[in-house]
Amino acid sequence: MQVARESGGATAQVLRRIEKVERDLDDASERVRIAEVAPRATARLMTWLPLAGILVGQLLGLDIIGGLRQPIGKWCLGLGAALLWLAGRWMRRITKKASDGFGLNDIALPLDLMAVALSAGDSISRGRVQVLRLLADSGIEVEVSVGQRFDELVSHALETGESIASSLQDAADEFRAAAVRQRMAKIERVGVQLTLPLGLVALPAFALIAVVPAAVATLRAG
Repeated sequence: MQVARESGGATAQVLRRIEKVERDLDDASERVRIAEVAPRATARLMTWLPLAGILVGQLLGLDIIGGLRQPIGKWCLGLGAALLWLAGRWMRRITKKASDGFGLNDIALPLDLMAVALSAGDSISRGRVQVLRLLADSGIEVEVSVGQRFDELVSHALETGESIASSLQDAADEFRAAAVRQRMAKIERVGVQLTLPLGLVALPAFALIAVVPAAVATLRAG
């Protein structure tokens, strides 16, 4: 809005654009939030699986707790707990990486602001300076790639006779859509990456804490 006021642009048009961008951002955030549920739930489930195994075994009549009191059971419990801790840290690191770098506005926001300035009748150079100053005052760093992309879009619009402001807005929308696609692909990779800590650490921890003590208790009872 500040860019529109300084440039003398149409406030109603800017408000419509802001409303559209906010709606797109909300939709994207919701899609990402839903996609992240599965890998996070898997990580939490595997963390609690050994305890659930002990409880289920006890209900089925297996004296797992008794097996854990035996010397070998104590060793299994200690080693299994260490593996479970390692698995938890490993899985949290994997899921956290999927949450990093979701910069929907890193490139799109400067392009949108430049489109507002140009729509108000500012020259290309003046609009660019105005937007960069506003972002700097707001503590937002603008990547070099933003300026390069801006120059490419302006050159293409001038060659084809298209509206520069519309080209910038279309490019901003595409950058946001691309950021969402990249984030969704990242989340899908997390599901695959989680199989490593699950297979190498979490399942052995489950076996040590729940299966081995159950076998020890069964052999002693027999």
